[in-house]
Amino acid sequence: MKKSEYIEIKKLLLLHLKSKLSEEDKQHLDNYLSKNKPLKAFLKKVERKEFISQQYKLYKQFSAKDDWANVKKFIVSGKKRSIPLLITKWAAILIIPLAVATVFYMQKKEAVVDSPPAETKIDFQPGKSEAILILSGGKEFILGQNNNDTTLRDANTNISISKSKRIEYLPRKTAKTVSASAETLMNTLKVERGREYDLTLADGTKVWLNSETELKFPLSFNGKNREVYLKGEAYFQVAKNTQAPFIVHSNLMNVEVTGTSFNVMTYENEKDARVSLVEGQVIVRDQKGLEITLSPDQQAIVDNKGILIKEVNASLIAEWRNNSFGFEYEKLTTVVNKLSRWYNVDFVYADEDIKESHFSGKLPKYKNITEALDLLELTTNIKFKMADDKILIKKENR
Repeated sequence: MKKSEYIEIKKLLLLHLKSKLSEEDKQHLDNYLSKNKPLKAFLKKVERKEFISQQYKLYKQFSAKDDWANVKKFIVSGKKRSIPLLITKWAAILIIPLAVATVFYMQKKEAVVDSPPAETKIDFQPGKSEAILILSGGKEFILGQNNNDTTLRDANTNISISKSKRIEYLPRKTAKTVSASAETLMNTLKVERGREYDLTLADGTKVWLNSETELKFPLSFNGKNREVYLKGEAYFQVAKNTQAPFIVHSNLMNVEVTGTSFNVMTYENEKDARVSLVEGQVIVRDQKGLEITLSPDQQAIVDNKGILIKEVNASLIAEWRNNSFGFEYEKLTTVVNKLSRWYNVDFVYADEDIKESHFSGKLPKYKNITEALDLLELTTNIKFKMADDKILIKKENR
């Protein structure tokens, strides 16, 4: 007997016990009963009130969740067995739902139907614009879409906060000594999982911060270099200043520019760090002193072994700033990690081999995660399902 047939029969039997069978349903049930004598005998037994009373006592000790796997094997096997054997081995599983339904019917209550555990729907909403701003003195402010336009002050720097421009640093043009001291004072913008934010630094450089990212930067730039410190992923549109190079420091590399647009991904839990150049020119240095210069649509991949350069579609890689995530023949682990941070959900792999899958294309960013997962399933040989509070990734048998 197929699982679908079992569910259909149970539904019809319950309706019969509650005297709610339609004519069409009655024909279906009669058809099942005519072909299955044990089922017909089973129904007669269930209809006896004393049997219901006995089985209801067993119901109190029964756990459908624990025993469902065994029942499923029996149902799917299709083996013919007599009713006595069936009752002896799995009476609690197959009879109790019907018995309990009848008891509740007699008491004019809603029937309790025992059914196989339903598969939990994957349902995670996209992240939103929100961040934590930490001033030089340690005071913290939560920044989000509900902020009213306001101005904070740290030392002699005005920090403009608005819904449209996010954060904009506006150094006060007063005494030079005061402005110089502002360069030694640092602010930190922390963007947690399921969040994103953008800001404009004091030199006019615009920075977009992806989920689980932290940027540390000075209140003002007045020295020979403009230096910031990054953990995570950010897109930079650096204000041009040939006299003061802009340097992004991270755990595996430093990126130096004078004015250009580029994407930096340097998460500490990733195997490598990456710089993807959209326009202009950047210099990438690893921690051993190795130095390379990138041209547009080139990517530097930096790890403990050195630096690798490859040709890429840099604008696609930086697409996360807009309405989608872009990937160019990217390993599944990188794709999943990005979704994990944005939707604030953990993934687990059923097999390590799955991690070698690749994906190219765009995934929607501001939709329920199911839309992105559906696209991945269509273009790869993987399947997603809920496992507790995580998303399980497994191979799909095609």
